[in-house]
Amino acid sequence: MTFMASETLRRSVLLGVELIDPITLQAVSRGIGIKAVGLDGAPVTSWSGRFAWLAEDTRWPSRLEFIPGALPYEAMSFPVTAQPAGGAPLFRFTLRPTVAYPFGDGMTAARGRLREHAGGDAAPVAGALIWLAWTDQNGVTRPEQADRLLTQTDAGGAFAACLRLPAGAKPVSNGTLLAVTIMVQRGETIRQLPQDLPDGQLRDLPNALAWSELT
Repeated sequence: MTFMASETLRRSVLLGVELIDPITLQAVSRGIGIKAVGLDGAPVTSWSGRFAWLAEDTRWPSRLEFIPGALPYEAMSFPVTAQPAGGAPLFRFTLRPTVAYPFGDGMTAARGRLREHAGGDAAPVAGALIWLAWTDQNGVTRPEQADRLLTQTDAGGAFAACLRLPAGAKPVSNGTLLAVTIMVQRGETIRQLPQDLPDGQLRDLPNALAWSELT
C-alpha cells in the first residue's frame, strides 16, 4: 500500500473511493483489495484512508471491485457512472458485514441462515438481500429502504444483519427485547418475519429461516 501526500493527490487524481465500516462508520483501507476495472494502475492511499487512482490519459473505469481478503466484509462490485466534468469525484461505499463480523455490545444484530423451506433437505438460498426494520410507537415499520443496512446471504445461505436506530427513535420494546422485522428480498419479491431481538446485542437465530414460510 502506497501513501501519498494530499497535495500530490490533488494534482493528478482521477477519482477517489472511501470504504466505510457499517458498524463503526470509520474508513477502511488496510487489508482490503480494491480494483478499478479499466485502469492499469493500482490505487494509492491518502493519509485519511481514501483510495485514489491517478489519471491514465483519457481512461475511465467501468466498475469498482472490492476484495475483502480476511476481513469480515462481503466482496462487492459496482458500476461506475460516466466521468463527470470539473474535478475528481469521490465515491463512498458502505461495506456489508459477513457472519464473521465481530458485532460488539450496543449493536442489535441477528445471525442466521436462509433456506428454501423448513425441511431437512432444504437448499440454502444464496444472494438474498437481508436487512432489519424496527417498529415505532405508531406501529410503522422502519427504516425506509434508503436508510437500511443491507447484507447478503452467502453460498451457504448464512447472513448477519444489524440495525442502527436513528437519533430520537422510539421503537417498540419491553426494555430488553426490541421488536424488529427481518426483511428478505429475492429479485423483486420482499418477504418478512417479525422477530424479537435483544436490544443492543447479537442473537444467533436457533433455526434457519424458511423462504417458503416468510410472508
